[in-house]
Parts: sequence; C-alpha cells; structure tokens
Amino acid sequence: MRKRLKRSAATLLVLIMIFTQMLTVFAVSDAGPGSASDTYETEIRRSIRESSHQDMEPGEDSKPTTQRSNSTKREMTIENKQAPGQGPDLKNGTESGIVPNQIIVKYKPGISSMAKIALNSKVSAVSEKSVNKLGITQLELPKGTDVNSAVDKLKDDPNVEYAEPVYTRKSLGMANYESSSVVESVYCSEPFYTNGLQWGLKAINLEEMWKTVPEADRADVTIAIIDTGVDIGHEELEDCIVQGYDFVNNDDDADDDNGHGTLVAGIAAAAHDGKGIAGVAGGAKIMPVKVLDEKGRGNTVTVINGILYAVNNGADTINLSLGSDRPSRAEEEAV
Repeated sequence: MRKRLKRSAATLLVLIMIFTQMLTVFAVSDAGPGSASDTYETEIRRSIRESSHQDMEPGEDSKPTTQRSNSTKREMTIENKQAPGQGPDLKNGTESGIVPNQIIVKYKPGISSMAKIALNSKVSAVSEKSVNKLGITQLELPKGTDVNSAVDKLKDDPNVEYAEPVYTRKSLGMANYESSSVVESVYCSEPFYTNGLQWGLKAINLEEMWKTVPEADRADVTIAIIDTGVDIGHEELEDCIVQGYDFVNNDDDADDDNGHGTLVAGIAAAAHDGKGIAGVAGGAKIMPVKVLDEKGRGNTVTVINGILYAVNNGADTINLSLGSDRPSRAEEEAV
C-alpha cells in the first residue's frame, strides 16, 4: 500500500510537470530568444494557483493518465514539404487537416464478411487494415477520392457504428522552431534551474516535492512520450529510457529525428546531474513512442497506435504534446 501511494505521488508530480513546464516552454518560444515574457509568467502563475485549490487524491486505479498540451490561441506555421518515403503521406492533407485517400470505419459487432465487402465496395476501397483491438478499420481509397463524401456513404449505414477521415496531427509548442541538432532541442532556451530561468519549478515549490517523492520513488513511474521520438543517446536521458516503438517507420527504434519529443522528455525527466536543465521528475522512466515524422506531423492512426502501445506496455502517464482542431472519435476511444 505504501509503495502504491508513493507511485501515485510520483505520477502526480509528473502531471504537474506536464501542466507547468510545457506552458513555460510556450512562453519562452513565443517571447523570442533573449526576451522577457512577464505576461505569460503572470498567467501561468495564476493558472498554477487556481489548479492548486483542487483536491487531488492519489487513486488506486493503475490506468494511465493522459495529459494533452493545449495551444488553441497560437497560430502555427506548417510546411507542406514531405520527404519521399518518410512517415505518413500528408501531402495535400496538411491545409485541410485530413490525410488524403484514407478513412477510418468501425463496423458494428456481428457484421458479416459479406456485409463488410459490400460496404467497402460502396467507397471503392483499395485495401483495408485493422488498426487495433478497438475494432477500427483503416480503408485506403483510390487517389483523388473525396474523403468526406466517402465518409457520408458509410456513416449512416445500419452496419456501421461510425466513420471518419484520418485526421492529421502535429507537434505543439514549438512552431517555427528548427533545431540544428536533436541534442540542442533540450537546451533551446537555456532554462537552467540554478540560475532561475526554470522559474516554473520554483513557482510550485517543487524542491519540497522532490523531498517528498525522492528519485528512487520516481524511478517506479514510466512516462510515455508520444511524439517525434526521443534521442535515446542523450546524456541527460539515456539512463532512464525504456523500450519504445516507432509507428512512423514501423520498427522498434523510436529515436528522434525532429527534436520536439526530446525536448518534452527532457522537461519531464532530465537527470539532476549538474548539466543542462533539471527535469521535473528526474529519475522517472521515459518510454519513447514515435507517432510524428521528422517534420513533427502524423495522423490519428499513428497516435491511436501509440496510445494503445503505451497502455499495453506499462506506461503510468501518457504525454501527448500534439493535436489539431479536428476531433476524432476513434482517438477518443483509444484514450
């Protein structure tokens, strides 16, 4: 029981990390290199005070907690360029938020094979692929197909629970930022705790929490970073990495070719070793799950697979610093 309470406390520490520190990074990146952002700091401190009034009891449920970083007020510039053969094909799908020539359908339980074939023929499906145990099927359509029209043909059928496009997803909080290296991404704003630039940690009196939840207890918590991957050889992270997966290239090497996921992982669990930044939950385990490509782009299928992988492989907390303005029922079911 005592160990479980410590584990819950460590998980709560990680959630506080996600809430406060991603806001800090947004503020620094918006303000620009070398400039101050008193307005952002004031807003974040107010948010911290408001959230601290809520009672947060450590629960007995071992189900992972999913936390999303939200950036709805920020205009984000997205490039349309996509390297050939790398990751999800998002060409022509970026502006609309829809991946071309693909839809997701969930058939109702008990549907016959013949009925499925008939439904797939309605939209001239080229191929089908079962996404996961949620019963979701991804259909590949002929090039140039009007995706929304295809969805309309299926969604009202009595054998279909729902149908929707495959929506694009992108990393949040680092718009217009291109690191010269993956390693640089953890240090992009030089937020060293000792010189006060990581003021968010002091604002929530994190040193007292570090005493309450020492590093040995944090080591029992696994955080799934569902993002662009993580630099598994980074000196601040290499000792806390556990096995992950790459759903962009479909292999077990979830290394980072963008930098965003490494940034998030560093904020979460960078080692307290006198170098770089102080991770909010230094000592916690990091599970890298790559669902976004080298441009920070992915889609609802890669994200769903990433969430389910994290849950099935022992993650206690899931971090999703990604999104778009297009809600997905399939994604909600995965959560």
